Amino acid sequence: MTRNWKPKLGKTDQPLYLAIVQALADDISSGVLASGTRLPTHRELADDLKVAIGTVTHAYTEAEKLGLVHSEGRRGTFVGESRLGLTGSGGPFEPSSHLMDLQRFYPPFGDDPDLSVALRRLARSPSIQWMLHYVPFGGLERHREAGAQWVERLGMKVDPDSIAITSGAHNALYLIFASLLQKGDVVVADSHTYPGFSEIVRFLGLRPIGISTDEDGMVPDELEAICARRKVAALYCNPTMHNPTAATMTEARRRSVAALAEKHGFVIIENEINRAFVPDPPPLISSIAPDRSYLVASVSKIVAAGLRACFVACPPESVNQLNNAAHAALYNVSPLLLEILTLWLKDGTVDSTIRRRRAEISRRQTLFHEIVGSRHTACTNPHGYFAWLQLPGNWTTHRYVAEARARGVKISPAEAFVTKGCKPANAVRVCFGANTNHDTLRQGLLTLSDILDRPGRSGAPTI
Repeated sequence: MTRNWKPKLGKTDQPLYLAIVQALADDISSGVLASGTRLPTHRELADDLKVAIGTVTHAYTEAEKLGLVHSEGRRGTFVGESRLGLTGSGGPFEPSSHLMDLQRFYPPFGDDPDLSVALRRLARSPSIQWMLHYVPFGGLERHREAGAQWVERLGMKVDPDSIAITSGAHNALYLIFASLLQKGDVVVADSHTYPGFSEIVRFLGLRPIGISTDEDGMVPDELEAICARRKVAALYCNPTMHNPTAATMTEARRRSVAALAEKHGFVIIENEINRAFVPDPPPLISSIAPDRSYLVASVSKIVAAGLRACFVACPPESVNQLNNAAHAALYNVSPLLLEILTLWLKDGTVDSTIRRRRAEISRRQTLFHEIVGSRHTACTNPHGYFAWLQLPGNWTTHRYVAEARARGVKISPAEAFVTKGCKPANAVRVCFGANTNHDTLRQGLLTLSDILDRPGRSGAPTI
């Protein structure tokens, strides 16, 4: 269906292209524009509004970044599914930053499952009203069973009663550290790691020590040397498609880490947020040392960023300790959210989402390697949404990030990930998701490559 849509702009202080996007969001939210409606071409809308064609192009590009519409090349621009980019309330539209986002580690919004379908199915359930009630201590049994199903998919069979439920991986890490460790305890992690780890250990007064990572993951010899000098209470790791370096720890190193945990008596917190994307990954450390490991199995990076649910596979004797911490901190995770996730795990939605995301990852990785990776040194995993880009000696991270930002692209310097006491690498993380379409991603990658092709210099950005 094609509609001769003409937005009602009225008087506004915002840029004209954002006024067009606001009108588009309002008309989708109110039902004036149905999902699948073909919009006017850039030229047609520019002529109707008597504006420059570039203004309409800018508006459509911004709308696609937000998931309001999708482009199908010569076929035209179409209104996206009603689940994308809308609050459903007709409330004010908040435009995104003018900067291109290659910084945030998000899966592309356009590949998310259809929430509206799930909500309609759940609405027909006779028990749906019970989702507004408090749930029992430890959560509902069927939600723990769904968690055990997810953990088994990652490579370890567990009893549902060994599953604790938290509100995302970050919340899980905080609760694990807070319930197991005492102020001043030593926690070992990779020299570059998830920034939330550093926030948590600083807040709890823990002592972090960083270990080098190479293409095979964390270096066990360094871990053993630290254990010989210090009493290590816990090890935090992200062994499969490590964030930010993209390294995957080999099976031999995983077994070495598990053996060292047994020898020196520390616990292992294994964060596997990306594992489901990787075909035939090495075994989980938690499956090698189940009595000493806490497997953090979030779904946010795999299924949907806003799905704040995480299953933690605990040693059986420790699950109540983590449940007590979760109960004290947030009482319980929304049962409605968990009901949606349980439905998607059972009906195959998670499987189809993973297939879509894998295909999209492949397309974006191809773009990165064509534009950047074929000419500059970068560590990537072919199944991941990010790359660890090594900078040549004529660029520092601060100058390179500043130059990229001045040219409209956000990226993350190594300093954002470095563990306290470690020296940051001369590298940046480049992410491929964050609601960025292929044309926009190509433009951002060309910018990053162009900067590397020019000699770096001190002082202000060179544009």
